[in-house]
Amino acid sequence: MSNYQIVDSLTEEVQANRKPEHELAPLFLNRWSPRAFSGRPVSEEDLNTLLEAAHWAPSSYNDQPWRFIVAKTEEQLRVFHGFLTDFNRTWASSAPVLVAIASDKLRENGDPNGAHAFDSG
Repeated sequence: MSNYQIVDSLTEEVQANRKPEHELAPLFLNRWSPRAFSGRPVSEEDLNTLLEAAHWAPSSYNDQPWRFIVAKTEEQLRVFHGFLTDFNRTWASSAPVLVAIASDKLRENGDPNGAHAFDSG
């Protein structure tokens, strides 16, 4: 996995604008959540790595109640754009990949899973 680098310093932008109250790893402070996307293609390798990491995320009772529905073709993206709000469509319209997350409200044994939405979030 030579594509990965340890994040051990803050970017200039973060140093100038983000001041944590307590010690925190640069990895978390450098995280940025854009409301616009470049449209640059996402490689299958990168997409699969992201989905694999999500697959292994912890969950209540180790249920992993989530399912990921991936849109990456023009036709699939059009379908996803159809159920986005106008506001979300403005920033998501140029994203090359969209992922919907669904969660199972019931555990495998049929009992209610009260943590399904939290776990999937």
